[in-house]
Amino acid sequence: MKKFAFLAAVAGISSVALADTTVFSDDFGTNSSANYAVVIAGEATAQFGFDATGLQAGGITLADIPSAPGQTGENVLRFEANPTSGARSGVTVFPNVTIPAATDFRVTLYAFQRVNPSGIDFTGGSGSSQDLVIAINTDGTKVISQQQGLGNLPNALTGYFFGVVGDAGFGNPSSNTSNGNYKLVEGNPAGISTPTTQAVTWTYGTGNASGADIFGGLHGGGGFQALLGPTNGYNYFGGVGEGPGDKWTKYTVTWTASSATMSVAMNDVVVATYTDPDATFNAGGKVGVGIYDPTNSTAGAGNGYTLIDGLLVETIAAPPVSSAENWAVYQ
Repeated sequence: MKKFAFLAAVAGISSVALADTTVFSDDFGTNSSANYAVVIAGEATAQFGFDATGLQAGGITLADIPSAPGQTGENVLRFEANPTSGARSGVTVFPNVTIPAATDFRVTLYAFQRVNPSGIDFTGGSGSSQDLVIAINTDGTKVISQQQGLGNLPNALTGYFFGVVGDAGFGNPSSNTSNGNYKLVEGNPAGISTPTTQAVTWTYGTGNASGADIFGGLHGGGGFQALLGPTNGYNYFGGVGEGPGDKWTKYTVTWTASSATMSVAMNDVVVATYTDPDATFNAGGKVGVGIYDPTNSTAGAGNGYTLIDGLLVETIAAPPVSSAENWAVYQ
């Protein structure tokens, strides 16, 4: 019997480009709390579909707060932590989706951080620097914070998370190196007593890879001021502010499963990258977003909060297949 070989291809197709897939999205136009698991430690709240028009902060009406870029209306997700209790507190919400293992994906959202940096700007508080946190590959059962095990904040966290202090309140270089304004954290299921050191690559400034709190932290760095623009006084220690302040900032967190790499972009500029050499949390999991107050200082009721809008979770498609790979050889 003779064997014949021939080539076959799909006519007119030189490459196959696969599209990214949206697995979760929320513009918070209505109360969407049923689509999340909400986890709280201490005194904290998450308000879905909150109307941000005319927000009050210490008697100051923020009626001119704009919609987040690309969003319509002013209904948002509003977080608040430690307004009156004087104890470390936090809240994290986890969308009701689970990312499969070996999946590349990205999380995009906009955040507006209004904080009470010194107890002077707003009434009823004693100063409260608070962190926005975005988590990936976590189990979705605990409030996410870099301050594991302190006060009301839980211990033994899983996944990877990025945190940013809205007012740059931990920007003093003489302060504890574990308290950076910008933090990229790897969780530690065994708890804070068995820390690991991370090598985080920072685009701006000089970071540290502190083993004390299982994260790489960064004390500001001049580039953040240029990236984020004026901070309207949001710098706890005075001088040039390095925190996002009360403006909408875009955050994009990307996970590349093949290399166990997490990258974080602010306003479409990559600011931090971390590759986990052990790929500890590379089995997929939950996405989370929230805030936590790492200090006992109160924010004052209604004064310190974070707004979230335009939450989008997408799995990333494989690179396009070339025309040469579309051909199949049959024999």
